[in-house]
Amino acid sequence: MLKLGLVGIGRGRMLQSVAQRPDIHFAAVCDLKFADPAWRERSLAELRTAGMPFDQAYSDYARFLEHELDVVVVASPAPLHAAQSIAALRSGRDVICEVPAVQSLEEARDLVRAVRQSRRRYLFAENCCYWGFVRAWSALIAAGRIGTPYYLEGEYVHDCRTLMRDETGGQTWRAGLSPIRYCTHETGPLFDMLQDRGVSVTCMVTASVVQPEFPAPDAGVALVAMGKGAVVKLLACFKNAVEPAYHRYLVFGSQGTLETKTTEAITYANLGDIPHLQGRVSLPLGTGLTGHDAGSGHGGADAAMLNDFLDALARDLPLPIDVYRGLDYTLPGVCAALSSAQGGMPVAIPDPRLFV
Repeated sequence: MLKLGLVGIGRGRMLQSVAQRPDIHFAAVCDLKFADPAWRERSLAELRTAGMPFDQAYSDYARFLEHELDVVVVASPAPLHAAQSIAALRSGRDVICEVPAVQSLEEARDLVRAVRQSRRRYLFAENCCYWGFVRAWSALIAAGRIGTPYYLEGEYVHDCRTLMRDETGGQTWRAGLSPIRYCTHETGPLFDMLQDRGVSVTCMVTASVVQPEFPAPDAGVALVAMGKGAVVKLLACFKNAVEPAYHRYLVFGSQGTLETKTTEAITYANLGDIPHLQGRVSLPLGTGLTGHDAGSGHGGADAAMLNDFLDALARDLPLPIDVYRGLDYTLPGVCAALSSAQGGMPVAIPDPRLFV
């Protein structure tokens, strides 16, 4: 029985998708807002209704870590991910951490050290790697259906202006976040399709035009050089007039192409291995996963990811996305922000496996 601890109940509600597993116990939950007794009781009641009856609730993270826990699920605001993951690892707990993993190269080195020194397991919760079309594309690419991939694009366009203030009117962490730092929903799927990691990145960002009172750029565009020679273009835009929000992915191969947008359950493909094929074909491939309830979050990806992760922890299986792969997805955004601060100069992306 895995005793689960959760920090951050907003995104942490994804745990509802695994609430019926007999091998987990909801031991403790932590959120700063629990300092408000009324909010605490209302939230705990909602969690119980959702099948997550936590034994104890804390507003202080240090006290939360004193509770008897096997696994800490870090689903708090992004700037807290690294510090809270490191503290949990050092306290002897395994960690499942939401995206992005870190905010800086220093945090990345500290996280790797914590994993190594604690000998605990760290799993990176990049759920988009579990989307149905991502897995299908990976299989098509591995089978050589589009030849050698050489150019890829990933876009994340989401108007987050309503998320940049809290209920008191104060600015949230999103208000100061350069959107290119939040690129793992693109790097995760695309890097996995390539079975590769980025080695260098150059980036430019816009000014804060759409909502000038918030300091973060409206958008950022990065070009990532991959270790095996492909080039990946990333776009992240969090202040815009686009509805609905979407992710878009494109892969150019030497014998074909793949393209989709998450607002459509279709992959448009040119498949050069089919004789006499004239033009693009439409494949019914969307985010949904066969056999998974789309209502469980992100087309079923949340449930598939969490079940994979919990199986790995409970049965001591290989980790689906470990600390090194999680940093492979995260560090291009960290280094892209460094590049944009230097006027778009190329910045090398370190290999976290080589950190000392």
